Amino acid sequence: MMIANYFEAQFVSAIGWTVLHSLWQVALIALLMSVVLFFIDDRKATTRYTISLTAMFLALVTSVGTFIHFYSQ
Repeated sequence: MMIANYFEAQFVSAIGWTVLHSLWQVALIALLMSVVLFFIDDRKATTRYTISLTAMFLALVTSVGTFIHFYSQ
């Protein structure tokens, strides 16, 4: 049995495009995070943790936004 039998085609298509676009979106966010972490003068663990946590939250938000974009089309 195929997954398309259980879900509507628009949902499956939106999931597929979300996964595809999430690859480059998360890679870009990770690149920006590493640049920020490289150039900050503050070496405290809490600052690095906050920047990393913000990057992970941003990755989640962009993935959800991408799904909503493709599902609403």
